[in-house]
Amino acid sequence: MAVELNVWQTLVFALLTKSKKRDKGEIPIVANALMRMFGIPHTKYTLVGNEYVRGVSGGERKRVSIAETLASKSTVQCWDNSTRGLDASTALDYAKSLRVMTDVSNRTTFVTLYQAGEGIYEVMDKVLVIDQGRMIFSGPSGRFKSLSS
Repeated sequence: MAVELNVWQTLVFALLTKSKKRDKGEIPIVANALMRMFGIPHTKYTLVGNEYVRGVSGGERKRVSIAETLASKSTVQCWDNSTRGLDASTALDYAKSLRVMTDVSNRTTFVTLYQAGEGIYEVMDKVLVIDQGRMIFSGPSGRFKSLSS
């Protein structure tokens, strides 16, 4: 039997597994802050869900994943094609959430995106552009944009 967790339970569990005993009392405060930071406090008691169980929307599920990852306190994170299946607006919101997480937590975030829109591109610091399996540029995103214009 599978156990379904709501957004609150998911974040609290992630924080419980990575917090020191002396910090356990702060878990509810941190979980609420994470939900506010990623704009999902309205989903607090909604199931996260999956392809079989109805839950939060796809964009909200991505933001829950980001918040859960932030709770893990890792210094480097990798996200592979994480905007797949999202509409352009939700994908941009997702990229902005990653940017916030990266800046607030002073982490390194690697993201692979396929055919990212200009708005998402502008959120990134550095890019590596691949065309037909070959690297055509690596460096600051603003520099590539000026070269390709």
